[in-house]
Amino acid sequence: MCNGYGQTGVAPYTLRPVTGAPVATPLDWQELEDFRGTSRKYTYKNIFRRLAQKQDPWKNIGRYARSLKNPMKKLAALRR
Repeated sequence: MCNGYGQTGVAPYTLRPVTGAPVATPLDWQELEDFRGTSRKYTYKNIFRRLAQKQDPWKNIGRYARSLKNPMKKLAALRR
């Protein structure tokens, strides 16, 4: 989990630098409900088997892309 103080996010499908080389893997909502494992469930050894059996839940993520131009302008105005 990367939600503690001073921790950073991890890009999807990157290897994490810990024992066993777990892979940061996007999950769908049903998997979150049933996820009793740890963040180390998927590794470089089994991630391709998972991807062959299941469609990537982030496959269409680009469809929801939004520009950050206006939010950045608003943030800059607030900081002044």
